Amino acid sequence: MAFSDYYCDFTTESDSSSQKEDDERQLIVDENELSSSSSQKEDDERQLIVDENELSSRLSQKEDVQKQPLSKKELLNEAEYKRNCAYKSQLLQIGLRNTFAYEINDDEAFKRAVKFCEKESEKGDLKYLECLIYYYTRINKNPKKTIYWAYKDANEGGYYGMRALARAYLFGEGVLPIEEEYFKWLLLAKAAGCPESIDLLEQLAEGGKNLKLDNQFLLGFSLAKQWIKTHPNAFGISD
Repeated sequence: MAFSDYYCDFTTESDSSSQKEDDERQLIVDENELSSSSSQKEDDERQLIVDENELSSRLSQKEDVQKQPLSKKELLNEAEYKRNCAYKSQLLQIGLRNTFAYEINDDEAFKRAVKFCEKESEKGDLKYLECLIYYYTRINKNPKKTIYWAYKDANEGGYYGMRALARAYLFGEGVLPIEEEYFKWLLLAKAAGCPESIDLLEQLAEGGKNLKLDNQFLLGFSLAKQWIKTHPNAFGISD
């Protein structure tokens, strides 16, 4: 055999052996990758189970919270929120109804609505009086105008105005803070059927405040009785 033939066979055999080793190494690498991939898949599946359990737990907690009945205070707050939304919606509707323009923004609608409500409120219409009180306490805060329209509403027997006056005298908004006046209007609002005023007086009593021994409360009670006598029509009392 010629040396060149021997060398050719040797290199061919050597290349074949090297290729086999490369294939074996690649096989090991592929097996490791497969094992790693399988392990990652198992980790992902475990994480998915954890995530599903956590989501299920959160949904269960949310359902439990939703099932719990609202407290009296939460119900009152929700009722107050809905009433305020109704006043805002009503004001916008009034503003849009009393214009010839096809499109106006909310500010312009409110201005037109307020102008119309002020005109109707001078006639003693409780619906428009309450809209004005809401506007001047929530949208365009103006304590002086709130007081003006709240007194008009109270004189017509509206508890929304009475409660607004109670708040004004408690915090000194547009008037000097006078505790007996606060109790006076709070009691009048309660007598007119205001649920928030009823709840607030109950909270004061439950909080340990002995209203029967409180001089400001007793004076406010006396002032409330006097006001009813001088404003019998507000509560439908005939002479």
